[in-house]
Amino acid sequence: MEVEVKFPVRSFGAVRKKLVEFGAKLLYKSREEDFYFEPFSRKAVLRLRNHDGDWVLTYKELVSRKDSQKAIELETHVEPVMMDILKKTGHKLVMKKIKQREAWQFKGTTVNLDTVEGIGKFIEIEFLGKPEIGDSVLKNVSGLLGLDWDSRITVSYIRMLLEREKNKNV
Repeated sequence: MEVEVKFPVRSFGAVRKKLVEFGAKLLYKSREEDFYFEPFSRKAVLRLRNHDGDWVLTYKELVSRKDSQKAIELETHVEPVMMDILKKTGHKLVMKKIKQREAWQFKGTTVNLDTVEGIGKFIEIEFLGKPEIGDSVLKNVSGLLGLDWDSRITVSYIRMLLEREKNKNV
């Protein structure tokens, strides 16, 4: 299970500096295009991601958003033709999200420095494993990085983008 939290930030400088000081390992820097298709709901999404030419189809189902976002995530690598397959089989494109990501491995987590078009900069911390220990791992890592646990966000980027669009149209 994936357990994650996000923290809105103005810049990545302080967190990046701490990651380097603690000896975290830079995994990659990338540009990601996410395409969200129907069926699409508050609890589940179908996403096709282009991660610098590597295509991944993901089904993500929200389990809880109490202290962190907990979700079941099923993924498989696919060919770019999956976009056409989804469209031709009736899966309507709901939204596209573009994100610049810098991913670090740190203390059993992945720390992502994300810039999401339309909503800003975030530090996202992800833990894959037992959900009953995920929150304490995330809280510990966020503390080491100087992030205020009480300022965490447990909603997805796509939800933030949809909310932004809804508020624009009001």
